Amino acid sequence: MAIETATTATLTRSKKQALQFQGLFDYIIGCKCVFEEDSIAAGASSAAVYTVPGCKLGDFVLVGIQSDLGDDIIFTAQVTAANEVTVIATDASAATNTSAATAVNLNLLVLGVDPTYF
Repeated sequence: MAIETATTATLTRSKKQALQFQGLFDYIIGCKCVFEEDSIAAGASSAAVYTVPGCKLGDFVLVGIQSDLGDDIIFTAQVTAANEVTVIATDASAATNTSAATAVNLNLLVLGVDPTYF
């Protein structure tokens, strides 16, 4: 997979820049979830969907991993529908990874966008 050429992003400026980072968001939802998968093939991904009341399409989702899985499993997450977050685990190694075979505890932080600034 080739790296795409970067494009110019639109810079968002606001009166809230003097405030803390959370000033750019309408709400912040913190939750925990458990991701379970027996194994993930090299270069493949596995996804799980979680109910997160209050989240909306367009919100940012940050993932924190509470387990040591090594360097080969990458977790990402996104809001895929109202009240629904999809967490994706990708095996970035050259071999099938079984380190996610045990339950992996994750922290999710959903940042609700303020439409005034995004």
